[in-house]
Order: sequence, then structure tokens, then C-alpha cells
Amino acid sequence: MVKRQRRQSEGLAGVPDSLARSKKPRGNAAIDHATAKARPSHLVLSAYFSTLVTLRQYFITRLSGLQRTAAQDRGLDELRSDRTRRASEPLCKLLDTALVGLSNGIPQADPVAQDILEATACSPTWSSGEIVELAIRLLFSRSKAHGPLNVLTGGFSRRAGEIVSNFPNSHVNTLKTSVVWKQLLKIVRQEVMLDLLLNTSVFISVENDCYYQLIGKYLRSFQGEILGSY
Repeated sequence: MVKRQRRQSEGLAGVPDSLARSKKPRGNAAIDHATAKARPSHLVLSAYFSTLVTLRQYFITRLSGLQRTAAQDRGLDELRSDRTRRASEPLCKLLDTALVGLSNGIPQADPVAQDILEATACSPTWSSGEIVELAIRLLFSRSKAHGPLNVLTGGFSRRAGEIVSNFPNSHVNTLKTSVVWKQLLKIVRQEVMLDLLLNTSVFISVENDCYYQLIGKYLRSFQGEILGSY
């Protein structure tokens, strides 16, 4: 776990609400001012990630830069408004307290990776369990030589071409069974959820002003990069 630091940096510019599905995504789309307010800051996590945002900020920015389906348009409107609060207090708490760490900023105008699009093309709807299992398979397929150093693949291994579970993984169980993560999947849809699972690190706020890592590469795998930056 890592200790929370109660600091905030400067506020962020807004994203125009006029972004429509039929229009070309804007490459410099910023985090929506109506919901983003200020970026969170954390002394320890900032040493590992150049960008720290809340989960709500991440999804608003990511969805704003993509060609969206009608369902994703509705989801983006919901994230920008207070409907998530009215629908579920636990969901709102997750969106506004969980931190997303990224090394190079939110890929605002970058399309979703091709392997994600190909993997999800066979069905328009996916359950939380199916999405998490697909994320594990893709993490292994992206890691050719060795197993991926990721909290979601702990306890899994590649055996005779198959991904097998050797012991339970609490992170995977949370993402598969948690009601709030199921609600969130309905809001952002499978491609964007997979993008989060594969390409970010997510830290959940817990008691005593601490965080635990739910998604992403093990922090120890960044050690060489951190030491090399000083």
C-alpha cells in the first residue's frame, strides 16, 4: 500500500461538450472541466507515473477522444453529470477516489489497440468476468518471452499454449464480481475497459489514507526506470 498525500495541483482545461460521435476526435482534448476539477497528487506514486488522474477523469478524457458508439455517448454524458452519484454512491466513490497512473499521459486521440478491437469484435456485449479473462490472455500474448509482470496475471501461467490458474488472484476476483465494476463496464463498454486493464495502473483508496494496487504492472517492475531518472 502507499500513503495518500493531500495535495492538489493546478486545475485542468475543459473538453467542449460539443464533441459528437460523427466528428473527428480532437487530438488535444483535455479533461472535462465540469467533473475533473484538479488533478490528484501523490508523493510516492508521482515517482512512478508522470500522470495521475482519478478514474472519472481518465474515462472522460479517453472517451472524449474516441469515435464512440451511442452507448458510449450516453456513458460519457453520465460520467460528466451527477447521474453516477444518483445511481450508485459506491460507484461515484470509486470514480472520484481511485487513481489511474500513466507513464505518458492519457492517450486522448489514440485509437484503441488493434488486438483489443479484434478480441472484442466477436460480441457486442461482454460480462465483467469475460473481459477480465480476455485481459489476462492479451497480457500473456503481449509478453512473448516471459510471463507479464502484472497484478492481474499473478497466479497464472502459460502451459502448453494455454493460460492456466495455479492459485486464486484477489484482484481478478474483485474485478469479476464487484457490482461497481460491473456498473462501470456498462458505462464505458468493453473496448475502453480492456484499454484500462491492459495499459494503466489503478490504485484503490482504502482506510487509513492508503491505496492498494488493483490493476497494472507491479511497481517493482518500474524500479530500474525510477532509479535511472535521478
